[in-house]
Amino acid sequence: MDGWLKQSIAITLRIGPFLDSVDGNTQETALTIAQADVVLSKTGGALAAKNDATSCTHDSKGYYSCPLNATDTGTLGLLKLAVHVAGALAVWHTFMVVPAQVWDSLFGADKLDVAVVEQANIDFGALQKASLNAATPASVTGNVGGNVVGSVASVTADVGITQAGADKVWTSTTRTLTSLGSALVAEIWNALTSGMTTAGSIGKKLADWVVGTIDTYTGNTKQTGDNYARLGAPIGASISADIAAIEAQTDDIGVAGAGLTALGDARLANLDATISSRLAPAGTVAACTLVNGLAANVITAASLNADAGTEIAAAVWAKTGAVTSIATELLLERLYEMVNNKMIVTEATGAVALRNLADGADVATGNVQDLGATTVRAGLAWV
Repeated sequence: MDGWLKQSIAITLRIGPFLDSVDGNTQETALTIAQADVVLSKTGGALAAKNDATSCTHDSKGYYSCPLNATDTGTLGLLKLAVHVAGALAVWHTFMVVPAQVWDSLFGADKLDVAVVEQANIDFGALQKASLNAATPASVTGNVGGNVVGSVASVTADVGITQAGADKVWTSTTRTLTSLGSALVAEIWNALTSGMTTAGSIGKKLADWVVGTIDTYTGNTKQTGDNYARLGAPIGASISADIAAIEAQTDDIGVAGAGLTALGDARLANLDATISSRLAPAGTVAACTLVNGLAANVITAASLNADAGTEIAAAVWAKTGAVTSIATELLLERLYEMVNNKMIVTEATGAVALRNLADGADVATGNVQDLGATTVRAGLAWV
């Protein structure tokens, strides 16, 4: 056997020597050894080409580098490798593929797994060992691969518990804090809040709510003095003063409205009477008479409000004529411009242009035609 191989690893082996097929002595250093030329037999199985696709290359003295991958070394037990190519004698090698834990224990820093599976067949009382000279072991160092039947006094290192094992514990019975032991319960309740600092944890939430103050609790603003954000600032000296003022006003009403009925029958009767029966204050009748029947020339600037005069003037100037449909003010302005402003008549064409007051632009245009016996001026078109 050529050696041991670690299971399921990629490795490059040195195979050979490849010697000349005629004289059996000359080293063949230029052979072509492809993937299909290297065949493997795993634990006595049929020979088949190796899985690694890399060809073999010459190294030295007729030995060739032959790469194998994890598939090639994936089966435990004997691994036989054979090569026979034209021009060279056949070459074969035999290896033992072992588990990784065994390989690492023999050639690395690991330790062989010597767990006692058939524990019932061992008489610990008969073993003359320092740690096993009683009916049960005094101590166990390392890993226990099988089951432990009975009680364990203490465990000094971490114990790896699988999810399945944890599920068995938590689904077996109903538990309370006290069933976990008083010491554990005490540890939980005696934990310092100063150590509860992990954001989002239940411990920090409890510490913030119970130990914190309204100044540090997020989402709340404490209210102090007489200025409350939800009530607004007080009108008087304080909120309490505003409440006292309201109370003083409501006291005047009295119990069940007694303060309102105390106004007296005469005042209530006046409120209930018709308007026609009420006597008017001095001067009211005369003013009403003037409104209903105005005497001639009685409206003066002193007796008419300024805004009323403006509205009346606007209504008069905006009044349009039945024939022209032009507002009074605009009609007067055009008459004034026709009488006062410059008018230019071009003799050659008969064109007429009425200028504005500043003589800077035309305000109306037209034309004059000589028809022999008569002269006709067309109507002006206002610009």
